[in-house]
Amino acid sequence: MTPREGRFTLGVRNVIPPLFVHALGGAGHEDDYAGWGIVEFLIYANEQEQFDPSISPAEAWELAPDLSKVTFKLRRGIQFHKGYGEMTADDVVWSHNNALREGSKFWGVTGIRQYMDRWEKVDDYTAVMYFKQFEPRWELALSNLRTHQPWIGSKKAVDQLGEETANITPIGTGPYQVLSYRSREKVELEALPSHWRRTALTKRMDVVEIPEALARAAAFQAGEVDIIEVDLKLIPDLLSKVQGSRAQPGLGYAFPHTIYFPGNYWSDRNCLTGDTTGFPRPGFKPDAQHPWIGDPKDPARMESARKVRLAMAMAIDQETILRTIFGGLGEIGGTYNGFTPKDPQYKQEWTISYDPVRAKQLLTEAGYPNGFSFTFYVPPDHIVVNPEAGQAIAQMWRSIGLDPKIDNTAYAAARPRHFEGNDDIIWYHHTSAGDIDAPKAGNFGPNNTFHGVELPCDLQQLNFDNRKEPDRAKRIANNVKLQDYISQWTLAAPFVTIVDYFMVGPRIKDWKPSGKPGLYFTNPETVSLQ
Repeated sequence: MTPREGRFTLGVRNVIPPLFVHALGGAGHEDDYAGWGIVEFLIYANEQEQFDPSISPAEAWELAPDLSKVTFKLRRGIQFHKGYGEMTADDVVWSHNNALREGSKFWGVTGIRQYMDRWEKVDDYTAVMYFKQFEPRWELALSNLRTHQPWIGSKKAVDQLGEETANITPIGTGPYQVLSYRSREKVELEALPSHWRRTALTKRMDVVEIPEALARAAAFQAGEVDIIEVDLKLIPDLLSKVQGSRAQPGLGYAFPHTIYFPGNYWSDRNCLTGDTTGFPRPGFKPDAQHPWIGDPKDPARMESARKVRLAMAMAIDQETILRTIFGGLGEIGGTYNGFTPKDPQYKQEWTISYDPVRAKQLLTEAGYPNGFSFTFYVPPDHIVVNPEAGQAIAQMWRSIGLDPKIDNTAYAAARPRHFEGNDDIIWYHHTSAGDIDAPKAGNFGPNNTFHGVELPCDLQQLNFDNRKEPDRAKRIANNVKLQDYISQWTLAAPFVTIVDYFMVGPRIKDWKPSGKPGLYFTNPETVSLQ
């Protein structure tokens, strides 16, 4: 089957730069390369979200009985774009080891380093992944149903072009190849005449950057774009004005939009190795300029900081934000560990109720009756974060006497400070609903301090245990314990849980996205036109 004639246009917030050498990446959202059909991952799930070797570059895989490694048998005949030859074990091994290498800026490096040790070639069509520590959900972590995992890049392109040139040369094995790529502007793609996994139904695809939500909506209404990432509150108006349009939810899990309180690095050592080098962390500043940072060696300071964090959480009017900014398409609250009020394990004490009067009392009890000034980081270009919600929260904090100064540095530029214990700036990000059995404490140390918190070693142990625990019920129980601790100390403040939507225009007959979490466009090869 060959692609039908026709062209559709996707409107997005951000056309990221071409960064096709994993270790030289770090812009954030590199999963877009797969979502636009350029590159592929090692494992693919079918429409029933079952891992399917018949549609995966790895046509078979086997976990070693001692849980030390996974051996992948690769499909023969998969070709890279633009004459760069057949995909082999050299490409698979290079891609993952390159992402893992020292100094790598790959945006998922801290996550994969928690469980991936190295990859080795056995022969041209056999590759082995060795575990640093066993990851019980390794298939999911390497599949098209997740984010932050390496795709399969062309080692031959790097060898021939050099890293710097290969980095800006879009080469993959996906159903679409790049005709032109203009960062922060437009990507033009053309379907391959045939593709080993699934030949695209539409010949051409354009991805255009339209940063502002209202501008994207206007372009959609005018018929200039066919599918857009949409702010939820704009959906009713667009449905009424664009006949034949529809709002299509993302199929991945929902996101609790969350406030984090960085600087609470409460471990005095690396909990895996016992090494005290680098402790205390650079961002551990329990001083007058950081009232939300507690000190485990000072009980009075720990309690004062807890009250500050709780006060800030209680000052957030979740219902108003949900209704006015997210169009009511979600639910109030959430948890860091993914539990929602619909889950039987959910505890009512995990819910933080809106109470600005009590929030002011807590600030007074903590020793800050007149409030304090602080920096509040709101990413302006993150795929989940809604800057308008950040502005609203800042105003709610002002109403209880606080003085937030908003930092809206581009996400890619600000992201490095979230690692290695450097961060001491309150920020707005997200966590994930669902996956309540997943190892959830990985962002709380020691290899990753992404959310600006490092838990004591007994709490980190719950994460280590979940990475080798085969019993799902026990993994869930561990996450309940972890959530009890996070809620007790208000280390994260989820305020609304949102499922993101796309607006799909009348020219689009059908589109079957995958269950990838978040507002990621996926499966362009399934788009068909009227």
